[in-house]
Amino acid sequence: MFGIGHLFKKMQNRQTREYFVRDIVRQTIKDNIGSSMLTDNIQIKDATISMINISPALKSEIYIKKQRILRIINEKQDIIFVRDIK
Repeated sequence: MFGIGHLFKKMQNRQTREYFVRDIVRQTIKDNIGSSMLTDNIQIKDATISMINISPALKSEIYIKKQRILRIINEKQDIIFVRDIK
């Protein structure tokens, strides 16, 4: 049986990887659209990126350039293959 330290290490590695991907998403959106957003406003679940607490205008700009943003995100990292942005 593994100890509690092993469980915490496993959780820390998962959170670190997810934060890394969310930071790549944030930076890619900033580079392509020119608008910055907080990393906390990005959620990743089931290979789908969800944006929360952002303006409808920013969501529209992201949707227009969605294919390019997805391609760049998947080129920069190989942790999670992202399929969609909502």
